[in-house]
Amino acid sequence: MLNNKTIRLFGIFAVISSLIICFSDILITYNPDPGNGGVEKEILDLFMLEFSNLRIYLGTFLGLFFIPFYCLGYYLIYKAIKPAGKYIPLIFLLISIFGLIFGFSQIHSSFGYKALFLKSGYKVSEEFLNYYKSCIKNILPFQMIIIIVSYSLSIFINSIIFIFVVLMRNTLYKKWMLLCNPLFIILLFSGLSRIFPNIFSILRPISVNFGNFIFFLTPTILLWNIKE
Repeated sequence: MLNNKTIRLFGIFAVISSLIICFSDILITYNPDPGNGGVEKEILDLFMLEFSNLRIYLGTFLGLFFIPFYCLGYYLIYKAIKPAGKYIPLIFLLISIFGLIFGFSQIHSSFGYKALFLKSGYKVSEEFLNYYKSCIKNILPFQMIIIIVSYSLSIFINSIIFIFVVLMRNTLYKKWMLLCNPLFIILLFSGLSRIFPNIFSILRPISVNFGNFIFFLTPTILLWNIKE
């Protein structure tokens, strides 16, 4: 059994990690003018040509270093929904961690690879840009499989399980807290970005990990003073 101090440390590490990864997402994926260049520029990440090497390295490695700490946050959610039964909370924990391991690091690091690869040859010749486009278009279906599987497990399915458990079973959560999940935050940000595009354009890249910040903050608060 974990003592109260350890549970608090788990929560602090998970919450701080999610905020740092939000910052790394802005560094490595934020496009200040998504409409300039059309869909091709957005898909091929050509806006990364304007990034400095320092920004690319910092954005990539901050995310890679702090992503493993998400496991601590998932464990706290597991603890908070554990009164719901033996198997459903365990399933939640396992699929969340599997989805995290399966894809989050690969997805995050791929932005760094693409940015450095693009910057290394773009100024040499236009032929390189055509070669880059061909490579990315061939890799994109492969990457989409990783994104779909990872996000389906660690965002969609675990959010659905969380909503079901909080709504239908006995947990430490209040019923309204079922909204404190990544899926709801992503949908909320998506809707707000359409209504207030100028305000929420910078927040779009962080919607997933800000959702995880809310996801991890809630059980940290609930378990802060819990006695085993």
